[in-house]
Amino acid sequence: MMTLLRRGRPVLFLAVLVCTACARGEGPSAELSDTHYEVAEAEAREVLDQTVALIQAGRVREVCMSGSSSRPICSDTEVLARAPANQPAPTVLSSRRQLGSDCSADGRVLVITGVDAVGGSFTSEFHVSRLPDGTLTSRFPVYWFHNSGITYPGYCG
Repeated sequence: MMTLLRRGRPVLFLAVLVCTACARGEGPSAELSDTHYEVAEAEAREVLDQTVALIQAGRVREVCMSGSSSRPICSDTEVLARAPANQPAPTVLSSRRQLGSDCSADGRVLVITGVDAVGGSFTSEFHVSRLPDGTLTSRFPVYWFHNSGITYPGYCG
């Protein structure tokens, strides 16, 4: 082991060790420095636009089934009936990077607001993550449903 000393203290060695560990993504901020699965706001907006286009084209069930967390609610006719197929696209209020948890992977969250098919307003979060192959996906693309207060097994909304 090499020890670099300045006035008898290993200051330089410690600084080099910390910087090297952070650069490799192994330091205390590893989850913040690893950008492999990071999703840019523009990418998340593109996924939202594609999802909205499918809803407006009447492909609600397909959108519902595409998300791993939304599948349990796809048989609920009330949820599907509220799909905003004839409404304008939701408005993005804000965007933030999301670190993974039990209910979500690393990615980007768009906070959106809009009107559902029966005229009810909603404000919800549209989460977009990157799969290991680089594909972007939304785990819960049923964006008009999040704040309805209804929960289902496996639902993390």
